[in-house]
Amino acid sequence: MLDLLLEPGVGAHDWRASARGFSANHGAIEPFQHPALESFAVASPAEILIVTRERCADLTQVSGRARHIPHVSRERLEEIAAE
Repeated sequence: MLDLLLEPGVGAHDWRASARGFSANHGAIEPFQHPALESFAVASPAEILIVTRERCADLTQVSGRARHIPHVSRERLEEIAAE
């Protein structure tokens, strides 16, 4: 579901939303695009969470098409990850 190109030393603050997913320096994460899936990212000061999952009305909706990656507390990032 994900194409990954990761490089060492990239921090949560380096990641940006891109047309095909998320990018940082020369790295990229490109989720599989399908109408039944949603992809989004949130970042805490030290971590980034990138989610690709089946769309579901009961879960937190975060736009995967946003031009920025929302920054949240570590606690909120963990809540989203647990959904």
